[in-house]
Amino acid sequence: MGPLKPKQALTVIFTIEIYLKLLEQGKQFFETGWNSFDILIVVTTLLVDVFPKSHGGLSVLRAFRLMELFLIFLIY
Repeated sequence: MGPLKPKQALTVIFTIEIYLKLLEQGKQFFETGWNSFDILIVVTTLLVDVFPKSHGGLSVLRAFRLMELFLIFLIY
């Protein structure tokens, strides 16, 4: 197993971020729309990575990852 690719590294970072936010905020995490959006993006990315070719419908969900990039630029 070699080094992580950039996409994999970002997925790990965002997954850890969501995990830490969930620990800190608990149920309040879901009160913010951006947090719900973040979890949707990360879960979608993980599903696409786990089932890359076996489910054609998941390839459509890759568009959500573009929204994640848009979110980063929107905030900064």
